[in-house]
Amino acid sequence: MQLSLAYPWWFVPACLALGLAYAWLTYGFSSPFSRSKRVGLGLLRTLAVSLLAFLLLEPVLRRQLEVDDKPRFIVLSDVSASMEAHPQGDAYKAWLNDSLSPWLSSMEDSYESHWLSFDREVLPGKSPVQLQGNQTNLSAALEAVSLRFANQSVAAVLLISDGIVNQGMDPTFSALDFPFPIYTMPLGDTTRFADAKVVDIRHNEIAYLGNTFPVEVFLEADRLAGETLQIRLLKAGSLLEETSWKVSGSRHAFRLEFKPEAKNVGLQRYSVEVSLSDSDKLPANNTEDFVVEVIDSRQKVLLVGAAPHPDLGALAQALGQSADLEVKTAMFNEVNPKELKKYSLVILHNLPTKNPGWLSQLKELGIPAWFILGSQTHLETFNALETLLRITGNNAEPDLVTGLMTPNFRSFQPEEDWEPSEWPPLVSPYGNYQSLPPTQVFMQRKVGRVNTGQMLWGFATLNSWNHAVLAGEGLWRWRLHYYKNHNTFSGFDATLRKAVQWLALREDKSRFRVRTKAKFASDQNVRFFAEVYDQALDPLPNQQLALELTHESGANYRFFFNESGQGYSLDAGLLPRGIYQWKANWEGQAEVKPRTGSIQVISSKQEISDLRTRLHVLQTLSLSTAGKMLAFGDTKGLEQLLSETPASATVIRKELQLDPLLDALWWLLLIAGLLLAEWGLRKYFGRI
Repeated sequence: MQLSLAYPWWFVPACLALGLAYAWLTYGFSSPFSRSKRVGLGLLRTLAVSLLAFLLLEPVLRRQLEVDDKPRFIVLSDVSASMEAHPQGDAYKAWLNDSLSPWLSSMEDSYESHWLSFDREVLPGKSPVQLQGNQTNLSAALEAVSLRFANQSVAAVLLISDGIVNQGMDPTFSALDFPFPIYTMPLGDTTRFADAKVVDIRHNEIAYLGNTFPVEVFLEADRLAGETLQIRLLKAGSLLEETSWKVSGSRHAFRLEFKPEAKNVGLQRYSVEVSLSDSDKLPANNTEDFVVEVIDSRQKVLLVGAAPHPDLGALAQALGQSADLEVKTAMFNEVNPKELKKYSLVILHNLPTKNPGWLSQLKELGIPAWFILGSQTHLETFNALETLLRITGNNAEPDLVTGLMTPNFRSFQPEEDWEPSEWPPLVSPYGNYQSLPPTQVFMQRKVGRVNTGQMLWGFATLNSWNHAVLAGEGLWRWRLHYYKNHNTFSGFDATLRKAVQWLALREDKSRFRVRTKAKFASDQNVRFFAEVYDQALDPLPNQQLALELTHESGANYRFFFNESGQGYSLDAGLLPRGIYQWKANWEGQAEVKPRTGSIQVISSKQEISDLRTRLHVLQTLSLSTAGKMLAFGDTKGLEQLLSETPASATVIRKELQLDPLLDALWWLLLIAGLLLAEWGLRKYFGRI
């Protein structure tokens, strides 16, 4: 035992001198007390002040102790869902809950025990144990143990697992530089048993209302040769389609296709189910869910003509082939102006006539328009609409023009075999053509052999209004000529659809935007992202955004977004399986409408798709670290092996212990007692 100070030792007599000086100033010759009383009170004051000053020198009592350093023994238990699905799963769970802690307690004399559990992450082991992990990351678990117990004496790591890994690195690589011996206790067996399972489902993420969509189902059957399986497609528990398949071999993989019809808007939950056979040992993987978002947001195109014309039929056929376009044809006088807002694009053929009617509303409402000018178009009325093109001149006979492609056109890319210069001419109004500077010229007018340099077909966005002008009629001839050369309409129709899609595309100018995925697995964190803007569409910080999730069962969850960069993010964590409706609010902004939508959380079955124990993985881990493999529950055998291991011996080490006297309460109590005694005596002597 040794006493040390943070300051030189000559400070100690200085502390005593300080106490004496303080006592002399208090009880010197001017004190009213008698000599004996002054000596007694001065002594108390001297001791109290000197001890207080001494403690300010930070005295430390240094002691060297002998400490028994027990080796660490670590249990690493797999708590993923596959562990419970094994025939031994119930016994394993009972052993973790009832027997593991008492067993570790019985080893306390020899080992310092630690219990860790893992699935996709490492957690402290505790009862009651739930074997529900949807993923297994064994390499991360080994790395966590290596880092946590680095430079410590570890006798062994007991790993209890089935060796099934579906996340992270190959654990056998992690074992190459693992510093401690790993003793493994495998659960389950390597036998391939009778099982029919859904391996994968491929489907469209989005389907349009009223259309059918393909669903490809990939299945496997093991040890079910000769049996006939019934495979069913269900929607919300109701049977949609059913087919049968006869298994032809010991291990048989096959593919089926269903084509359900999208009948309801929104997220629709479907499931594929394989009929259970009495021989099937793993019914949990006989069903697989998937979700499809059915939308009724096909872009609606209104095709309006001044009079019946072959171009109208050609356009309707070309655009009607697309699943995301809904085309309606009408004459000008049949259109109800009140219904214009429901259309994504209005195509106007040989319009306007002398009476523009409702055409001026298109620009005011911001509804994209495509003008196809012809012999019946009234040019003065057309110019009054203030589009990207102005045509002036006399009312001479129309020109026959062909189109020349503009090399620097960037709005969209036409098909490679789009060659209008070789196609029949269009009937184009005669006059002087002047296009406004924002116009992207798609094709120029060629009259005879002369390239006029004037626009034939162009696209522009003026004051947020997407519109195009094709100064010529006769598209039906182009389409027929294309078919004559290529024996298909596909390239011609595809280019027209690209033009329509560019026109119908509307920029999202909403001030509150929320993004998320439509589908999450049950082992994935559900995340949302949001953006909010001011009137000038500049990002706004420091806003409060809330989200409410409602499960199909009626359960509600409420969350708040956090700022992330120039936007906001929300991590709702892991959510129970099912369909959720979500509603996001920008709090304090009543004029901004809430954003709504739906998501689905589906079960993840990676853990139970194949329950064969990976003995080779566990064996490699043991061999690579000088450990051994034991039968599950063989704790006696493990204790015997540990007792024969040199690393299991207790090490006696010397440890320097520092005890600061300032931390000792009794020193402070002593000083307080001295001061209290002095005060008591002064009061007794009648001088307070």
